Amino acid sequence: MFLFSTGIVVSKEVLHSSVSPEFPDGLHAQYLKYIANKLGADLKITPLPFGRRLIELKNGHLDLIAGVHHYASPDESFIILQPSYESIQNTVFVKLQDQYKMTSVDNFKTSTFAVTTRGSYFPELSLNDRPKTVSVSTLKQKIGLLEKGRVDGFVHFAASTYKLLETLESEITIVPSLYQPEARRNYFFGLSKSSKFTSRQAEIEQIIIAGKQNGDFSKIRENYYSNK
Repeated sequence: MFLFSTGIVVSKEVLHSSVSPEFPDGLHAQYLKYIANKLGADLKITPLPFGRRLIELKNGHLDLIAGVHHYASPDESFIILQPSYESIQNTVFVKLQDQYKMTSVDNFKTSTFAVTTRGSYFPELSLNDRPKTVSVSTLKQKIGLLEKGRVDGFVHFAASTYKLLETLESEITIVPSLYQPEARRNYFFGLSKSSKFTSRQAEIEQIIIAGKQNGDFSKIRENYYSNK
């Protein structure tokens, strides 16, 4: 018996996306890999700042991006896919002895906080009303600055903060401040209307729904921050 091969290789579709140059394999990249895997597509990531990502999404050079905020306004060039892939709470953390010092927006505005580089914080406050911030790359750096007294607190997602604090041996006790300026925030995937994947919009949205219901997105976040 002779076996013949046609030599034909079916290539996968390529999903073009982008993430921050500072976090080329960060959380957004993990979410995008998840979507691409579920779609059976290859993923090509180009590092770009978030503002540039939106421009490239609108002009069709990118298919899909993560991290579109709930207050972003869609236009004729891209679609905010429903539902949000995560809904998370940014929480202000301080030393235990300072928990009762920060009880109002006035205390908050005169304080200094560690935040994630290029993160979006305190959108409900005017630029003049926002507190001073120190930008760092990791949660461990935020905790370190608070331990050294270089900041009054830090801002991070509660679930991942608690998870990391459980593994650290710190000389201080870190707790949420009584005053919390931020509400829960939703994050979405943005799909270019010029993308070939618009024909699979319903499929992608079903992937997002299933990923939320079975906890896949939460697990990705937990696994990512457990290594930070």
